[in-house]
Amino acid sequence: MRAGIGYEIVEEGLDGRRVIGEAMQQGATVGPKTVINYANACASLAVEKTLSDNSKPAVDFTFILTDEGQRAMNGASYYLYEADKTYTGNHVTEADGSFKLKPGQTAIFYGIDVGTKYNVSEEGNPAYIQKLPESSNGYTGKTVRESVEVLPFVNE
Repeated sequence: MRAGIGYEIVEEGLDGRRVIGEAMQQGATVGPKTVINYANACASLAVEKTLSDNSKPAVDFTFILTDEGQRAMNGASYYLYEADKTYTGNHVTEADGSFKLKPGQTAIFYGIDVGTKYNVSEEGNPAYIQKLPESSNGYTGKTVRESVEVLPFVNE
């Protein structure tokens, strides 16, 4: 394959699975081959927790998952993954919609229908400053899409 040839690839959902990240990838080929990676899951959304310095202290950060009316999404199911992508089990949100993540962990929610509107916020921790998202309200007015959106929460 020649280098520098433009491409655009779109992966479509299959049997209830969704693309994690963007379904469309585009760019220019790199010789002698170009590798395009896609990850799929039976997931609805993902919440990722990191610290700006990539440290991983043993501290829990609390998040709240609510619906469009700000009502707790209690019992929402998620897979928990460590920074090295190791799966550590299935969990559900508490009665108040809360769940906890340590730096480096990702909660991948599943079973929430496409089109469902939701919000995810992080409870403040006085030892850390929230850098992302910029709003202290977190991610509001979100909608579960065909591709799985990853919501990064970064503190300093």
